[in-house]
Amino acid sequence: MRSDILLIVCGSAASWMIKKLISNKGGLHNRVTKRLQIEPFNLAETEAFLKNLGANYSKYQIVQLYMVFGGIPYYLEQINVSQSDVQNINTLCFKSNAFFKTEYDLLFGSLFNHHHRHQDVMAALAKKGSGMTRSEILKYSKLDSGGTTSSILRELEESSFIRKYSAYGKKEKDHVYQLIDFYSLFYLKHISKVANSDSTYWIDNFNSPKYFAWAGYSFELVCLTHISVIKKALGIQGIGSETLSWRSAEAQIDLIIDRKDSVINICEIKFSLGKYKLTKKYVSEIQNKINSFISSGVGKNKSIFPTIITTYGLDAGPNNGLFVNQITLDDIFS
Repeated sequence: MRSDILLIVCGSAASWMIKKLISNKGGLHNRVTKRLQIEPFNLAETEAFLKNLGANYSKYQIVQLYMVFGGIPYYLEQINVSQSDVQNINTLCFKSNAFFKTEYDLLFGSLFNHHHRHQDVMAALAKKGSGMTRSEILKYSKLDSGGTTSSILRELEESSFIRKYSAYGKKEKDHVYQLIDFYSLFYLKHISKVANSDSTYWIDNFNSPKYFAWAGYSFELVCLTHISVIKKALGIQGIGSETLSWRSAEAQIDLIIDRKDSVINICEIKFSLGKYKLTKKYVSEIQNKINSFISSGVGKNKSIFPTIITTYGLDAGPNNGLFVNQITLDDIFS
C-alpha cells in the first residue's frame, strides 16, 4: 500500500536469500522486484583495483594473487602493495595469526547451518580437480544419499563455491560437481595442511612440484571463469557456443568450446613461468586425446581446432603446428 518503503537485502548468504525471499511461499511470494548478483572482479578489474591501491605488479604476479584470493575486493584489500605476490601470500596465509588461516572456517560458519557437512563436500571435491559425480562425493565425504546432500550441493552452488556441469555427450543425470572457489581450493590444498610453526611455507615451496600441481589446476579455473574473454580472443564472441568438458576411460579434456559454426575448440591449458615448450611426447599425448575424442563420435561432423592457453605462449619449435590457436595472459586480461 505504501510506495515510500524500499527493502534491500544484501549479503553473501545466497542460499538463505533464495529460500527465504526469492522462493518464499508465504507473504513474500512473488514480491521481489529486482535481483542483482554481484560477481567477483575478473582479471582486468583486479588489475585496475590493485593499481588503484598503488600496486605495480606484472600480469603474472596478479594472476598468482588471483589464483589464491580470487576477485573478491575484501580479500584483495588485505594485500600489501609494497610486497611481492609471494611475500603477500606467505604473510597473509602462513604467518602467525595470518588473516586467511581462520577465514575459511569463519566464512562457512557464517553462511551455512551445519556447515561442517558443507566443508566435508568441499574437502572431497578438492581431491579431484575435474570434479566428481554425486556418487563420488558421497563416497569421499561420507554423507548419506538423502535430500540433505542435495540441499548442501544446491547451497554451495548458489553461493558460487562449486559449479554443476554436464560432460560432453553425457546425459543430464550424469552431472559433475566441481570446486571453483579460488581461496577455498588454496586453503584445502595448502593452508589447512601446513603446521602453524611453518611461517615461511610459501617462500620455501612456491616453485615446488606441489606448487605447480595446484597452480596448473587453479589456472584452469581462471580460464573457466574468463571463458567470455577467451571466446572474444578467438573471435567467436558472436557465435553461439557451449562450454563443456569430456571424459572417457582413456582420456579427459577439461575445456571444450562447441560452436554453432560446426567447429569444436579443444583447449589445452598450461601454466608456465615462461614460454611453454612442446615436447614430442606431449604432442603425442594431445594427438591421442584428440583421436580418442573423435573416435567416441560425440563431435561427429565437426572440425576440430586444437587450442592452447598459456601464460606466455609457446616457445618456438617444430611441434607448434598442432595448435590452430594460442591464447596468453595478455588476451585473458583484455
